[in-house]
Amino acid sequence: MAKTISEKQKKIILIALGTVTALYIDFTYILKPQTRNLHKLSSELGQVRMSLKQYKKGASEIRALQINLDNLKAKYADSENKIFSESEITTLLDGISKKASACGLKVMQMRPEMLSAEREKEALNSAGLRLLPIALKLELTSGYHQLGMFLSALENNPLISVSQLKINPDSEGFTKHKVELTLKIYASKQ
Repeated sequence: MAKTISEKQKKIILIALGTVTALYIDFTYILKPQTRNLHKLSSELGQVRMSLKQYKKGASEIRALQINLDNLKAKYADSENKIFSESEITTLLDGISKKASACGLKVMQMRPEMLSAEREKEALNSAGLRLLPIALKLELTSGYHQLGMFLSALENNPLISVSQLKINPDSEGFTKHKVELTLKIYASKQ
């Protein structure tokens, strides 16, 4: 006995077959390529995220370096820490004179002297510059504390050092002294 399928059952089977066929076509030809593209986009997005993290890290390092650079520029912008050339000695002498006055010293005489042939032997090579020593003889009148403040102010510049210091009592007063001071200043030759 063969069973006959009613019209209603035929419609349901046809709809079910159409739905299964549509789902198969949808998964095979539409969703599968979209899924592949999503995986590809996901891996690309992961790479972009990594690049963005590196960029942010690099940007923060650049900001920190810029802040350090600005601080160093501010620190070395004043003439106290500047590398002077031999042609700028007058500016340097003026700066030293101002420091002496600010510390309460009286400058009696100041004279630069170029060092002898030994000068080339004592030259420093720093950051691509050849720095040659220049001797600066100072005759001052001051008290011990003022002299100490002045020497401390000079020592802030690593290119200035005291090579000789002689202190004698001043005949005019017991609080003041005659000071003979020789500074060795390294300047670039230009």
